[in-house]
Amino acid sequence: MRNIIRKSAYLSALLLVFSGVISCEKDFTDIGTSIIDNSKFKTKDTILEVTITQRDIDAIRGDNLAIGSVGEYLLGVYQDKKGDYEKIEASLVSQISNSLAIDVTDGLTDTTTVTSIMDNAFIKLPYIATKKEDNPDDGTPVFDLDSLIGSTTVGVSLKIYRNNTFLHSLDPQNPSQGNSYNTDYVFEKGELLNEDANFTFIPNPNDTIYVYDRTLKSGNTFKDTLKLVNSNPFLVVPLDKALMKSLLYDKFEDDEFSSQDDLNNYFRGLIIEASGDENSLLPFSFTGTLIPTLELNYTNTVVKTSTGEVLDTIRKMASFPISGVQSRIYKMSPEPNPASANQVVIQGAAGKIADVKILQGTQLQDLKAKDWLINDATLTFYIDKDKDTTAIPLRLYLYKEETNYSAPIKDSYSEGLDVFSGSLQKEYDENSNFVANDRYSFKITDYISDILRPTSVKNSNLVLKVYNTTDNPIKNQALDTVVTNYNWNPRAVTLTNHLPSNGEIKDTRKAQLRIIYSERKN
Repeated sequence: MRNIIRKSAYLSALLLVFSGVISCEKDFTDIGTSIIDNSKFKTKDTILEVTITQRDIDAIRGDNLAIGSVGEYLLGVYQDKKGDYEKIEASLVSQISNSLAIDVTDGLTDTTTVTSIMDNAFIKLPYIATKKEDNPDDGTPVFDLDSLIGSTTVGVSLKIYRNNTFLHSLDPQNPSQGNSYNTDYVFEKGELLNEDANFTFIPNPNDTIYVYDRTLKSGNTFKDTLKLVNSNPFLVVPLDKALMKSLLYDKFEDDEFSSQDDLNNYFRGLIIEASGDENSLLPFSFTGTLIPTLELNYTNTVVKTSTGEVLDTIRKMASFPISGVQSRIYKMSPEPNPASANQVVIQGAAGKIADVKILQGTQLQDLKAKDWLINDATLTFYIDKDKDTTAIPLRLYLYKEETNYSAPIKDSYSEGLDVFSGSLQKEYDENSNFVANDRYSFKITDYISDILRPTSVKNSNLVLKVYNTTDNPIKNQALDTVVTNYNWNPRAVTLTNHLPSNGEIKDTRKAQLRIIYSERKN
C-alpha cells in the first residue's frame, strides 16, 4: 500500500470515449502488482493506442573522447538474409601508442656488434571469446566467439590504411571545447599497409597461434610462435614488411619516436576497414589485458666484434597498442526490402529509431478529469514475426526527447532497468517449447503517474532504440541525466505500429499502452 501511494496519487481522469480504449474488471491474480481493491475501490484497466513512427539515423557519435576507452568496436559486414534491414560495414580509426620495448641495439657492448633485422609486421586483434572444455582428443583449448553475427565461408575484405587525418581530442576550431567524430566522418586514407591487398578474414575460434619466421644475420631463418594469455583466439592481418620497415622500424631511433605527440603527428594512426557482401560481424574490445596491437618483430644477432663469433640471438617485439583517439565508422546501405507502412524497423549502430507518442489529442486531459490511482502502466511493442529475426535485439531502450537533449524516463532509474525492462519476451507453447520472439514491454508507471498529476510534468515525445550499454542511466552509482547517442549494437527488429491495418486495439499486436488503475466505487 505504501509503495503504491508513493508511485501514484489520486489523479484526475475521465474515462475516454474514443476508439481504441477498452476498460474491464480485473481479478487480482491477473495483475501481478499491488492493487487496491476492497469495499471502497474497484480495479479496472484501459488499453490505449500508441503512435509509433520510424526515423532513419544518418550517423551517431562514434569516438571515445567522452567515454574514454570503454566500449566495443564492431568490425565486419552484415546483411540479413531476407534483406529486411540495412547492411552495415563496420570499420574503425585509431591512433597507436608508443611502444616501450623498442631496442634495436639490445646486446650491444664495447666488444660486441648487433645486427637487427625486421622479421615481420602485423595487426593483432584478439577475439572476445568464452573458453569451453578442452578438446578431449588432444587437449587443445576450445572457444566460442562472443556476439558473432552471421557466418560465412567466404572471408570479409579487411584493409589496413595509414590514417592521414590528425585525430584531435579538442575541437580544432575551438580548442577550449572537446572534439567529437560521427560514424560517417570521412578520414583521409594514406598508404595501404596490407601485405595482401585482397586479404579477407573469417572469424575462427581455433586461431589460437600464429607461426612466423625470424631471420638471423647469416640469412638463416627459424620459426617463432605467437600465443596469447589462456590461448585466447585472435585475428592476424599481415602487413607489408618493406613498407612498415620504412614507415616505422627505420624511425625507431629518430625524432618521430621521441614522444607520443611526435608519433601522433608523424604516424597518425590506422584505418581498419571492412567491406564486401559477406555476413560476418563481431565486436572487439579495446580494454583489458587483451587489446588490439600493431606488432613489429625483429631479431638482434649479437656477435663478438673481434672474431665474428655469434654470441646471442635476441627475439624482439615492438608492440604498439591500438589506442588513443579512436572512432567507429559505420557505412549503412538501404535495405533491399524496406518495411511496409504498418511496420516500424528498429536497428542499432547507425540504423533506425522510432518516435513514440502516448496520450495524444484529448486523451491526456480526459484522463485527468477523474480520480484514479495508477497501479501499473505498461507500454508494449509487438514483433512482426514475418520479418527476419536472426539477429534480433535482446533489449530495446525507451527514453524522452527534450529540447536540445535526450533524457532517461523516470522508471528506468527509480525502479531500475530490470523492472523498467525492454527485454525481449518470447512466446512458448503449453509444453514450454519456444514458439517465437514476441514483444518488448516497458513499465512506465512512475512516468504516467507524474504526467497525470494536477501539477503534471511534460508529456514528452518518447524514442525507442536498440539498447546499448551506455544507455544505463546509473553510471558509477550516480544518475546520468542525458542519454547519449552511442551505439555499437547492430541488431535489428521489425515491430507492428498503430495503423488500422494492424487491427483494432483489443487483442491485437498493435503498439499499446495498458493502464491498470483503482477508482472509488459509487
